[in-house]
Amino acid sequence: MHGRSRSNAVRTALVVAVAAAASLVWGDTRSNAAPSLRTNTAAQRKSIALTVYDDFAVVRDERIVDLYQGTNRIAFGDVSPQIQPQTAFFTDVASAHPVWVNDQYYDATDTTSLAASTLFQRAVNHHVLVITIDPVTGRETKREQAILVSTDGPILRFADRIENQMPPNSRIAYLSLPYVAVTKPALVASLGSTSASRPDLALYYTTGGFSWTTDYLADLNAASDRMDMDAIATVTNQSGLAFDNASLSLVSGAVHRVQSYAPKAAAFGRVTTADTYSINAVNRAGRQALLDYYLYTVPHPVSLDDRQTKQITLFSAEGVPVSLVYEIDDENPPDYSASDGDEHPLQIGSLIAFTNEGKGLGIPLPTGIVHMYKKDSFGIDRFVGEDTIDLTGRGADVRLNVGEPFDIKASRVQTSFQMVDQPLVSQTSPQRTFYYSDYRITVVNAKTKPVVVNIIETMSGDWQIYQETLTHTKLSTDHVKWTLSVPASGSASFIYAVVVK
Repeated sequence: MHGRSRSNAVRTALVVAVAAAASLVWGDTRSNAAPSLRTNTAAQRKSIALTVYDDFAVVRDERIVDLYQGTNRIAFGDVSPQIQPQTAFFTDVASAHPVWVNDQYYDATDTTSLAASTLFQRAVNHHVLVITIDPVTGRETKREQAILVSTDGPILRFADRIENQMPPNSRIAYLSLPYVAVTKPALVASLGSTSASRPDLALYYTTGGFSWTTDYLADLNAASDRMDMDAIATVTNQSGLAFDNASLSLVSGAVHRVQSYAPKAAAFGRVTTADTYSINAVNRAGRQALLDYYLYTVPHPVSLDDRQTKQITLFSAEGVPVSLVYEIDDENPPDYSASDGDEHPLQIGSLIAFTNEGKGLGIPLPTGIVHMYKKDSFGIDRFVGEDTIDLTGRGADVRLNVGEPFDIKASRVQTSFQMVDQPLVSQTSPQRTFYYSDYRITVVNAKTKPVVVNIIETMSGDWQIYQETLTHTKLSTDHVKWTLSVPASGSASFIYAVVVK
């Protein structure tokens, strides 16, 4: 872990690495007592950083650690109760002497209400203070340090002798509580150092109890040709630990994880607060690629209490060019092999279309819900609909369905139908049936301005359009599209004829 001339990648070796040169066994040369367990809490923290994924987070907790020469047992408190100990490792940020890690474990025991018997058991192999009292006066007459070898007796090893029971009129006192027991859940590590020092170490670990989602607030102008859009990240902390003034980064994309190591969020309640910041270039989250994912870094410290949900502005874009598109994409296409003289209404969707490019955009957009507003004639924002947006790359087209227009209606009617059986060419060739159908699609526009409507039809079977009054565009093997212009306060229609085998 130590080595100023080595790259950071080398210095960030997993904590189980112990220098091969560490042939010396560091410890208390005056006795066989185990090194005292000392605590390191948030009071020694220099900084903390959170990188939040879909349902977990990676913590970087940088602290100053006081080390003696030799082996040090340090209990790193104020870590997440949902820590995954197998993912924890240390890196050497700055140190004057070599530092390494012999072993580590997570102690989840909360001993704030520690029983006397438990405290006595945990003192085994540690120094204790044996105090002798004058039975007449009640005053202390002697104090001696000893190692508690066993609680059976107890067996005490003094500097000049070993006692298999307590000396008469004496009692045991503990030199300090931290070396005997961890008072709160902590990651306990055995750190080695060639000299007394105060290195700057960073503890990394993965924890459950975190998640984040994205919501977009889109505000259309009166002409519906421009919009302002803000991306708001909602971050939830249910890890069991509060994080104060943390550097916050958010990763968009599905990171593959092995199921057995996936964290399980605790069933805590939730506190929701708003923490949205003013939108400007200084406050905008930084973005960068991270392997095949995308990393958003919030430019200011963020505090997340336990069981709290907080909203934070990721980025914003102003004056994004948009177009209002009306589209019919019938999910229930006609049965081309049957006669049907009824007129069927078609559902029209209002779509807001834009391209992910230009000032404020041109970056991968996280998956989320877009909440659409539009200014009315008085300049008041009115809610007009919402739709989801998938993870969208640079330059990609986005189409948001905001509902069904009130004053545009459409219908389809079959105007003719004929079924023709193909004559048998030979005894081995199968007989085929051809279905000829004519359809008329009509769109009525009650708006005071003309509109353009896209009509997408689904074709099934072996089909062919052999006649039409409006030229179609073939989108795929089973989808075609017509673009119909409809005058203001008027209607328009077209006819297409299709044969299906």
